[in-house]
Amino acid sequence: MDIEKIYKKLINASRPIEIFGDISKEQIKKVFREFAKKCHPDKQPSDKREFGEEVMQLLNIMYEKALSEFEEGIYNLTDARDLYKKISPNMEFDLAGNKYKIYEYMSQGDVGEIYRGINEDDIVYLKIALSEADNDFIDSEFNLLLSLNHQSIPKVVDILKINDLLSILFSDFKGIPYDIFQREYGNVAGQHIVWMLERMLSAVGYLHSNNIVHGNIKPENIYINPDIHNVKLLDYSLAINKANEITSKYRIVNDNYSAPEVNSNIRVLPNTDIYSVGKLAIDLIGGDIKTNGMPIGVDPRVREFIRKLVDADANVRSNDAYELWDEVIAMRDQVYGKERFLKLEKKYKGGI
Repeated sequence: MDIEKIYKKLINASRPIEIFGDISKEQIKKVFREFAKKCHPDKQPSDKREFGEEVMQLLNIMYEKALSEFEEGIYNLTDARDLYKKISPNMEFDLAGNKYKIYEYMSQGDVGEIYRGINEDDIVYLKIALSEADNDFIDSEFNLLLSLNHQSIPKVVDILKINDLLSILFSDFKGIPYDIFQREYGNVAGQHIVWMLERMLSAVGYLHSNNIVHGNIKPENIYINPDIHNVKLLDYSLAINKANEITSKYRIVNDNYSAPEVNSNIRVLPNTDIYSVGKLAIDLIGGDIKTNGMPIGVDPRVREFIRKLVDADANVRSNDAYELWDEVIAMRDQVYGKERFLKLEKKYKGGI
């Protein structure tokens, strides 16, 4: 591993175990020394010495953090529930007889921030409005999700106020955020993109059958679970309920992921969600979301199917996600066989 790859891992890692691997304290010292040999400023060309200093600074910080975590007995704890029991929560509250402890900031969305915590041994997520002006969006999302039941759509537990900010409590999303998934697994192969498409098309088909258009499908609103082959579609604060009514309007436009025709004045159509799903597939497979180019190694039938999802002409693009769901299942069986649960390997597990 060269200095560029080490740097990339350092800036993306949240914990030392992602850099050094699940190993002993002595082995960590060995990995640190090997990395330091490659990153030390004196080992770099004159025009890269400053870069070497920056990488060494990051490496030293992560190494010190690794030693500190060993002292605390938490270095090798990769299950969030085990880790949380060893540290102090940032927030605690009682709700309906249950005690919730919130530990970790996860991400910020358009109208709220998401945190993770536990209720006894169960992982929970908490979405807190960014401001009181966003409370209506949080309330709308909670009430919409109460009416939905799909394995790729999050389940709400309750709604509460925290410092005058409406907040939704969710059960476990059972997955990892899109960006972390990409760091850990890299570009996915065709046999995996098809099950991801199957899950996403099933979710949007279910929404559309309930006259709901998500309208905000983008990487930040996706969690992926390769272990149980599921994709969770999150964030319904800007979803369009009763999207079949002529007065319904889109509420957000996302660069690269919103269909080209989307604006606040046109009629809402289901195929704009389908377009966004296609763009996610192109990105996950290692393609170019601006040109819709995809790796030549991907079976042409898969590439052709994905291109159909992102047709720039809304009149050509299908409005029937369930029909596309049937198509992708048939294509998967034809191209890759009927084995559905092929293991998805991480591209890199830490260490040298």
